[in-house]
Amino acid sequence: MSQPTTVAGKHMMQMKIVPCFGEFTITPPVLLGVHWVTEYYNSLNSGSGSKKINQGVSDVCVHWAGGMHHAKKGGPSGFCYANDIVACIMDLLRHHKRVLYIDIDVHHGDGVEHFFYNTNRVMTVSFHQSDGFFPGTGNIDDTGVDQGKNYAINVPLRRGINDNSYLAIFTPVIHNIIYRYQPEAIVMQLGVDSVVGDRLGQFNLSNVGHASCLDYVLSFNLPMVVLGGGGYTAYNVARTWTLETGAVLGEKLNNVLPKNTFMGFPDGKGRLEIPSVEMYNHNTPKFLEDTLQKVLQVLAKTEIAPSVPLYTPPQDWYSPQLKGDPDSISEDVRLPQELKDVLVDHPQEHYDGEKDNDQDNPEPLLKTESQETPVKVEEPIPEIKPTVNTHTEKV
Repeated sequence: MSQPTTVAGKHMMQMKIVPCFGEFTITPPVLLGVHWVTEYYNSLNSGSGSKKINQGVSDVCVHWAGGMHHAKKGGPSGFCYANDIVACIMDLLRHHKRVLYIDIDVHHGDGVEHFFYNTNRVMTVSFHQSDGFFPGTGNIDDTGVDQGKNYAINVPLRRGINDNSYLAIFTPVIHNIIYRYQPEAIVMQLGVDSVVGDRLGQFNLSNVGHASCLDYVLSFNLPMVVLGGGGYTAYNVARTWTLETGAVLGEKLNNVLPKNTFMGFPDGKGRLEIPSVEMYNHNTPKFLEDTLQKVLQVLAKTEIAPSVPLYTPPQDWYSPQLKGDPDSISEDVRLPQELKDVLVDHPQEHYDGEKDNDQDNPEPLLKTESQETPVKVEEPIPEIKPTVNTHTEKV
């Protein structure tokens, strides 16, 4: 099936609003190649990033095309056809007791919260715009059910919030969650629609403040999968994720962008950073303090580092040890076809080693003075003495 690049781009703009139980749900239309799209998101997140985290190959994995946090088991929602975040977290749970999910998209991460609403092995925390904003969920009193009671944290915020107000509530909430929950891995969704100037979001965050949230979470030095998400102003998305890629790599990027073909666009003015603007902040200090205290009260009811039953993690099809000598793999182990294809030696590949048929190790073309030709010592041929037959036959 061909990649539905043009078809998806044409139909994604034609979204329909369907009333559902008094709320408005944006339902993406069925389009050609939607199956390929779902496989693409899930394979790049769960099939790559989480696998490398599980095997200890990488400490931080980044996939900006992921972060589809609205999709649910029953169907797509809010531009999201498949919830790659859920697939990623489910894979991480195979090797990690507790996983923390952090969402700083301007919309509530309802799909991820809904899936893990009744378990304490995943704590979901979402910082999002309220005031009847899509999807209309994520009230501060929605904290989970059954074993997941108090493990779904929602921080609804109002329009116009700036960097200082956002970090004033983000930092203590995440600090207390890390201390009490003690996650073994983190998945963070970095939707750029919470940055100022977005076509849908109504926050007043600069991309520096947005990246500061990522910097703070990275400071805990926990295995982490970093995902993209929303963002409906293209030049804001590109600059923000560039800045945050530098944060993941520990690089301080120059604010002045090099000359390029996009310098003529009216927005940006050749700068990487997106500053906040003059906007009224509806998040008063009293509102932020009350919200923080309510969240801390919910966290106080949670168990510190909730335990899970002991079990042996299943073997993953991907393992860095299997990329070594194929002869070291036991013949009794059944491998998937994808891994067998990786381990096949090309018939025209020549190398020295045990499989070198002619056992020909050519000498180097250039010799230095320090290299001496080894002298072959001939062993003396043992002398063979004739044996004397002392036995005589009697005739």
